[in-house]
Amino acid sequence: MSISGLYGLKRPERTAELDIGGASREEIINATYGAWTSFLKSCDKDTPDDTLYDYACALVRPFKTKISGVLTERDVLRAFALGKDEHDENGVYLSALLNETDASMLALGKIKPPRNVLKGVGFCLKPGKIVSARDGVLGLGSCAEGGIVINRGEVHWMSSYAEGGLHINGGYISSTLGEGASGGTFITMNDDVSRGMLAYPKGPAYAIYWDKWKSDGDIRALVGELLEADDRLDAPKMNAIARKIDAHVRKKYTPEGAD
Repeated sequence: MSISGLYGLKRPERTAELDIGGASREEIINATYGAWTSFLKSCDKDTPDDTLYDYACALVRPFKTKISGVLTERDVLRAFALGKDEHDENGVYLSALLNETDASMLALGKIKPPRNVLKGVGFCLKPGKIVSARDGVLGLGSCAEGGIVINRGEVHWMSSYAEGGLHINGGYISSTLGEGASGGTFITMNDDVSRGMLAYPKGPAYAIYWDKWKSDGDIRALVGELLEADDRLDAPKMNAIARKIDAHVRKKYTPEGAD
């Protein structure tokens, strides 16, 4: 495989023509990220995340079976360093890498990306996928279609306009959780959501506020199991527990935003 050839791509769909048999996981990530940042630099600051995300998806999609398991900051920090840029949109690339490959989970610890912020992490998250963040993330889980989104650090906003999935706040949110959501389950383990939860819902979504969290021993136990599995990066276990949480919430609570 010619990595330099991949960096020079003009259209992402051409990646399907490459011989990728000899490329390592690291080479694929470095190369696709490099091609994506080249495109990013040609865009203006008002380019929507959808456009950046679609381009990243087209780049990584041909390598679907080459990227599997859990993605961590170790997978991407070298690529970010190679990019030598300060784009906080890097999170959009990570979302495409997770959604369009066989990777099951993106786990971000105390990362130090450029400017120490990433937005777009978990963008359009697909069902069955998991994003867990502890630090360095500005925006998390926007427009998630499903999956599991976990905040264990400090973010500005979380899961805006989500369409589904399980969204758990175990950290601090300086803005909103689940604003404009049309589906999904939103749980906050504390009252550190500065500007509210499920503001302006666009469809039926479940909200487990701090007071409900304190009084519901079953949900606390299930979320505790989920976070233990998160610590172990055990994606299959996390998905199994998420299904139990969903069943419990749907049985006990009434969704907000329902007609």
